[in-house]
Amino acid sequence: MPQKSTLLKRLQASSVRFALVRYVVLGLFILNTVADRAWNLIPTDTAMNRWLALGIIGLLNSMVWFLSRKSGKSEFFYRGLLYGQIILDIIFVSLLVFSQRGIASRGVALYALPIIEAVVLVRRGLLYVTAALCTGAYTAAVMYYQSLHPSEGYKIELYGALLFYSAMFFVAAILLQLVTRPQKIT
Repeated sequence: MPQKSTLLKRLQASSVRFALVRYVVLGLFILNTVADRAWNLIPTDTAMNRWLALGIIGLLNSMVWFLSRKSGKSEFFYRGLLYGQIILDIIFVSLLVFSQRGIASRGVALYALPIIEAVVLVRRGLLYVTAALCTGAYTAAVMYYQSLHPSEGYKIELYGALLFYSAMFFVAAILLQLVTRPQKIT
């Protein structure tokens, strides 16, 4: 039973910490949005969409943080919160990529956050599922932006970037698995 208790405490602590880290990421995104708007780098409607997304994600993160702080719940409960946080981060990064002109976005690096979060759940398959979800979300965000603004890039550039970044999501998952897996000393 001590093993189970330790796992529950670790899952709960991880869920609370991820929610707190997400507040930092949201704060940095707020600063980025204010700076972009102050220097007229983004139009008003894009800024409004960013504020709406920030509000919704901030509210959802607050709910997760509040629920994560309650102790005495089951392993299933905390794992569910962590899965929800991974999905929340994928959605947030996808909105960021879309709002930063799709393929031209530098926000693609933030897809590393949900992949790193997946390591905490100690399920090897989840790393690859998360990488696949990041690939699907990135592809959807970029393709949707491209369909709305077809004159902003070449299709070969689009497909090349999609292939490269999607492969990098899986490379990150493999490296994290290698780093976190117990090594056998021979």
